[in-house]
Amino acid sequence: MKANIFKNHHYVLVNLSGFINYESIDELKKIYQNQLKGQKVVFNLEGLKFVGSSGVTDFVSLLKNIEPNDLHICSAQPEFCKLFESQSLQVSSFHQTSLEAHNHIESMRHIDEQMSIPRDFIENKSS
Repeated sequence: MKANIFKNHHYVLVNLSGFINYESIDELKKIYQNQLKGQKVVFNLEGLKFVGSSGVTDFVSLLKNIEPNDLHICSAQPEFCKLFESQSLQVSSFHQTSLEAHNHIESMRHIDEQMSIPRDFIENKSS
């Protein structure tokens, strides 16, 4: 399995391709723990091949250790979707494409910004 990682100011895009195996999942776990933990992460599974259970359990385990609000998945093949459902994987959002995931995260960021009321406004109103 190969992982290409792209960061912007609001999230990290992890493009996965190839076949899942134990060694690559261990490396991805290390990268997540050391560099990505606590950030919003989009896993693009477009190029990832499902080849049975070898390494897949470890991959799902990695995803389950990510805060559900920070986990976004795009371009998952039906086999992965069935697996995620059977494992009760909690995900913030599923998307057809990485562009769709990007637009979703950006729109949610803007909604969060609009909902935050400036502290001085609250203090001035209560005086």
